[in-house]
Amino acid sequence: MGSVLHVDLSNNRFSGTLDLGLGDVSFLSSIQHLNVSHNSLVGELFAHDGMPYLDNLEVFDASNNQLVGHIPSFTFVVSLRILRLACNQLTGSLPETLLKESSMVLSELDLSQNKLEVSNPRWQHAGDRWIEIGQSRLQARYSQNMH
Repeated sequence: MGSVLHVDLSNNRFSGTLDLGLGDVSFLSSIQHLNVSHNSLVGELFAHDGMPYLDNLEVFDASNNQLVGHIPSFTFVVSLRILRLACNQLTGSLPETLLKESSMVLSELDLSQNKLEVSNPRWQHAGDRWIEIGQSRLQARYSQNMH
């Protein structure tokens, strides 16, 4: 199968799990934009460790589903710029790797309307970033002067 850069499966009433661990590795690694938002996806996010195969991913939107469990660290995805996981049932704490400057070029992070524990996160990026976290819809625009 050839490479595909943009995959938009949003608003399709899909149900089931988001399991990429059994997919074609070369196909998955070519994807840069993956949108599965506004469906009825359930279960854990990348439960079978499909995350390392999405190493070129720049935009990932799985918002408005019924995903549960912890947020993966996304350490294998160094090109990730936009991560939208709002309006799910995700729990646990925010992975610190999502906020470290050395891990990726993240410029937008939306984790609102989940069941996350956010306890004094450290903002370590340089430049302007957009972050939305928590049920309270905490919004913070931070720059290189915030730590």
